[in-house]
Amino acid sequence: MSYSVKVLIFVVGWGVLFALIRPLALLALILFPIIWLVSLALRFVAMGVRAVLALMRAVWVSPSPYAGVQEMQWVMNQPIQS
Repeated sequence: MSYSVKVLIFVVGWGVLFALIRPLALLALILFPIIWLVSLALRFVAMGVRAVLALMRAVWVSPSPYAGVQEMQWVMNQPIQS
């Protein structure tokens, strides 16, 4: 089957579907940009949540010298002076 026959079948098929299901096709054309904008906003929210969670994880698993653990152990190992 040649390329021009495939294009002709596609165009005729699309025309038949458009003639039979015109309201659904027009609704899809109208709603697609709206759905895309909503999903774009949700992607930005998801990026912000991921950034906050990554920051929380970095603070949680940070090496102990940066968290001041060595200083506290040094203070705790000092003999009690009376």
